[in-house]
Amino acid sequence: MRLLPLLALALLGASCTGPASDADSASSYRPIIVSDDVALPPHESFSPVSLSSEPFSSDTVLGQPGTLVVHDGLLWVVDYSGEPWLHALDTASGRVAWSGGQRGEGPGQFGMINGLGPAGTPATLWAFDANARRFTAIDTTLGGIVNPELVGFTMPGRLSRATPFGDGTFFGLQMLPPDSGHAVVVDRTGAITDSGDWPFLGGDSVPRLERMLASGGSLGVVLCAHPNGARAAVAYSAAGRIDVFDSTAQHVGAAEVPFPADAAFSVGDDGSLHASRPRFWYRDCTATAEHLFALFSGRRWDDYDPPDGSAAEFVHVFAWDGRLVRVLHLDQQVAQIGVSADGRTLYAVPMGEAAIIRYAVPNWGQ
Repeated sequence: MRLLPLLALALLGASCTGPASDADSASSYRPIIVSDDVALPPHESFSPVSLSSEPFSSDTVLGQPGTLVVHDGLLWVVDYSGEPWLHALDTASGRVAWSGGQRGEGPGQFGMINGLGPAGTPATLWAFDANARRFTAIDTTLGGIVNPELVGFTMPGRLSRATPFGDGTFFGLQMLPPDSGHAVVVDRTGAITDSGDWPFLGGDSVPRLERMLASGGSLGVVLCAHPNGARAAVAYSAAGRIDVFDSTAQHVGAAEVPFPADAAFSVGDDGSLHASRPRFWYRDCTATAEHLFALFSGRRWDDYDPPDGSAAEFVHVFAWDGRLVRVLHLDQQVAQIGVSADGRTLYAVPMGEAAIIRYAVPNWGQ
């Protein structure tokens, strides 16, 4: 087991030599510790693999493409414009095969899609709408949106983030009092089947509310899961950290990220501490049965004009035991990523564009 206890992240050395494959990564992991007031050093010591993109789709129906999920031979795209919320693109041609999911509160409508993925149900994707507190089943045979299954009525605390977790269950994070600070597994009725502690960013001297805001409140967090629900990962925009949880929502450690760092907190005039994000760390994540792909920015906000301060061009790839196994360097800045089940095709949304590109990922070890 290579997952790191959180305390160990602060004690690791400053020199590094990078892994190129699963076989040699376990013994060569050497993270780089940096402060928030300097630019990150280059990734060269981690032997990044450079990838070249090709156009995939710029269909006019794509308003503001976001979350990408490959399932049943289609690339499913969450459209943040909400007009409509979902598109299914043919992975061979890039053409839109289906669009649906209007903005609203009725069956088959969404106020927001906060999570999308399979949950062990054949020919089905599940979308999570935190506003409506429900999961909605989507027929991936292009039969349209089926009746949504409502969640929330049996939940003691609201789920702020959730992702389908396999076998009809969902992994989520509780952020709001009185149940904040818990990772949970829920079924489709909203009943909690497993619960564990979610270690917030920051130390005990920081007010709990500010730790919550840094961990995933106003500053953002992304979730992704192993296809069969064996593991789930939580990647933070406010910290160089990725937490890993098991199938029962128990925290099992932190991944071997190249640039480990806790969240930053600013000091107010009265000496109080407040959540801050001088640097944008992880922007997105996606997963296969073998690997976790985390889209990494690492940029300081003060060094770039918006929205370039959160642009990302590196993907950190981990085995599910937490080992850093590869670093991918993309040829342009992107906002979201998705990956095929075999890990050989990476899809991405270029920053500020209503388009999708794709990358061929070489075999591991090549």
